[in-house]
Amino acid sequence: MDEDALFKVFCFPHAGGVSQSFEGWIPDLSSQRVALIPVEYPGHGKRRAEQLVFEMQNLINDLIRGVLEELDRPFIFFGHSLGGLVAYAMCRELESRNLPLPSSVIISSVAPFVEPGPDSKLSDLNDTEFVLQCLSRGWFPREATQNPDLVQIMLAPLRADIQIYESFISSPSALKSLKVPIVAIGGSKILVSPFKACRFGKPSLMRKGFGDT
Repeated sequence: MDEDALFKVFCFPHAGGVSQSFEGWIPDLSSQRVALIPVEYPGHGKRRAEQLVFEMQNLINDLIRGVLEELDRPFIFFGHSLGGLVAYAMCRELESRNLPLPSSVIISSVAPFVEPGPDSKLSDLNDTEFVLQCLSRGWFPREATQNPDLVQIMLAPLRADIQIYESFISSPSALKSLKVPIVAIGGSKILVSPFKACRFGKPSLMRKGFGDT
């Protein structure tokens, strides 16, 4: 990490995602004296040999030690899709422990909860149906379906993350407003609007059409 960095950005990946997806941001951020801290979930990417987790609190318990080790200067959290929920939950955990808080939390392309419905439990589907449903939502790369071995590598982490996502968003009682400013982002071709995202709390900024991710 650049010791001259003025602050840090912790980046939390989407469901099935890995920390490597953020590494392309490092050169531009470094030139602006910003240190990027890409977060890796257990059982994913560089931590692929580790056990997966299936509940948000277990994920936060796993990640928080690494986060605390990096809190030597001002910082913000950024999370895309599932990562937005993880960023929110991590900030809430820091609040509960009276620890240093991020200057802001940027939540991209995810709403805090949804009403339960018959199609909400994707993680309960068999592998074939699960892949098809994730494919239709853009959560699974179409080219990967042509390689059975690649499907199997990607399937378990994605299913675990979807289970975390489903259980967390179906429990509105677990949510409360954060003490820090929220930036809610919704893309122009995704299903989550900034209006829905702002239910995490009163946002300081809402953006629509930020990108078609």
